[in-house]
Order: sequence, then structure tokens, then C-alpha cells
Amino acid sequence: MKHEETLFKATRKFRDEDDDALLQLTILKERSDYRAYFAENRGKAEAAYSRILKENTNPGPGSSNYDWDAVEEHFNFLADFRGTLRHRFGIRDFAIRPRTSHEAFLALLDPKIDAEAIPEKVRRSYLPRLFYSPGIQQVLPRTLEEQKTKKITRDMPYATSSTDCAPYERLLKIDLRKKPAQLIREFKAALESADAHRKMDPAAYAEWQQDRSRKREEAWTHLKVWQLRRERRGFGEIAQALEKTVGAAKKSFYRAYEMIEGRQYNPEHFRRDYWEIRKTELKRTCATCPDRGRCTVLCPDVLPFVNQDEKKSSRELLISFDKNVPRDKNTRTDFALFSRPRTKRIPVG
Repeated sequence: MKHEETLFKATRKFRDEDDDALLQLTILKERSDYRAYFAENRGKAEAAYSRILKENTNPGPGSSNYDWDAVEEHFNFLADFRGTLRHRFGIRDFAIRPRTSHEAFLALLDPKIDAEAIPEKVRRSYLPRLFYSPGIQQVLPRTLEEQKTKKITRDMPYATSSTDCAPYERLLKIDLRKKPAQLIREFKAALESADAHRKMDPAAYAEWQQDRSRKREEAWTHLKVWQLRRERRGFGEIAQALEKTVGAAKKSFYRAYEMIEGRQYNPEHFRRDYWEIRKTELKRTCATCPDRGRCTVLCPDVLPFVNQDEKKSSRELLISFDKNVPRDKNTRTDFALFSRPRTKRIPVG
């Protein structure tokens, strides 16, 4: 039992901090392409999981038993679904945890559901390995027969059969007969050597950058500014709500865009991908609202979608004026007309 406990503790070191993973998931849920993909495929994924569970004739612990003809289509869909989530969106772990369900897992990934609103038991079950990418993996022969022939046993938490290396990867052989203290000392020295080479010849390492990121409290503030801006709030209103200056609110918004998109802020791309509030992004609509029968006013969930076409910027108001309207000393079409109240009526035309 002592050795099993040691193994359990060692395995649990291969994981992210819950707060880091929660922040990463929250950022992902703001991406327009992720929101669109998940809205299109969540129902299909839930149906595939349900059908596979229904067809399993051995639902208890141990190996499952299926009529392959009945579930092949659903397994293939889930393989494509998981593959897209992994390679396009960085989600790496899809194992349904004990005492949870596929519904709970999909709810955790749903952009319409605040991750912090998910039950803590579910978050703690999935978050630590949801995005985790190990730095060390055991390299195994490609086939089980080769493993048996060479008497190589998988005894490390993560393994791969690929010997292909990206520019930022190194394939290491470890002699497990050596003392752990020696191996740790040599591994640290190997990292220091690689880092020294990178600094001496930056051009040779130009294809990749070291991950120097760390969790920042500011990231949550950036996301809050982003979410308020997506609700068509002005930067002045956002700054007042978060007790920031307007300049700081704008900087937070730009940083949030860079976190979500992984590229520098581009106003044209933002308007194209994010400015429009889509019906599929609403957490609930009148059609799904439980208060529909007795409701007399639009709820906050729907108002931003309904009002988005009515909100125009000062610039849009200015350029909408007829250019042929004659200008005189009493005619004002500059920003001052919209930025402060006036007691005198100003004729136009």
C-alpha cells in the first residue's frame, strides 16, 4: 500500500494548478471560433456519449462490450470532436472521471456556462489535466510486441511512441539504475546547458519562444473588461464600474484580445469576429426561459442582443448626417454636440 501511495503522489505532480487551468478555460470560452464550434457540436457529442453508454452491455468496472455496428459512427464522431478540441483549442484530457458524467464534462466546456458556476467537485476532477502538457514523457516502442521483446515497461505517467522532435523538444534517455539525486542534478544541468545555448545563439532558436508565462491577477481584470465591452458598454462606463481610468480600461481590453486571440489587437478583426452578439451565444432565450409564460419585460440575458443594432458610436452619428446640410455659425456637427447637454436649441438646416 505504501508504494501505491507513492505512485499516486508522483502522478499528481503532473498537473496544472486549478486556478491556472480555470483562467485558461475562461479565456478559451471567449474565443469566437471555439464558441461557434462548440455550439454546433455539443448536442451531437452529448447524443454520441449517450448512445455509446446505452449500447454498453457491460457497464460495470472492467472492459466494456459493444455492438460495434451500432456505435461505430458515434465513436468516430467523438474521435473527430476530441481531435479538434485537442489540436485546435489545446484541450488534452477527455477521460470521464468517476462519480461524474459526460454531461458534467460538456457543461464544463460550454462557453455559455461560467466555469466558476460548475460544481467544485467537477472542476477539481477535470481542470488540473484539462490543458496539461507534460515536459517529460517516456518514449516507448511503437507496438506492444516490440515492448515485450525489449522488455520495456511503461512506468511513467506520460508516454509517447513518436521519436519525431519539434524544434523545442529533445529526446532523452534515462538510466534508471542511477541514483535519483544524480538524475535530477544532471537533468537540471541539461536544462541550463540548453538555455545557455539559446542565449548565445538566439537566431538558432528563433522558431520558438520559452514559456515564461505565469498566472496574473490582472488577467481576470482584462477578461472582465472584455466581457463588459462585448456587452456594448462604453469605456467610460467600464472604467467607472471597475474603478479604473479610461486609459487603463482600454489597455486591459487590448490585453484581453491578445490573450484570447494570441495576436495583437486589430479593430477590424474584432468587429468582424466579436462585435456582433449572436443568438447562439445567449445563455438563454425567450424560447428556453422558464418564466416565459408570465414574463412582461426582456431579461438582462437577451437585452444586449436586442439592443445591439440601436447603439451607435458618436462617430457613426456624425457620418450619418447629410453632407448637403448647409453649415452656419449656429450649426454644430462636431463631437461637442453629443458630449455635453445644451440648453439652447440648435437649428440644423
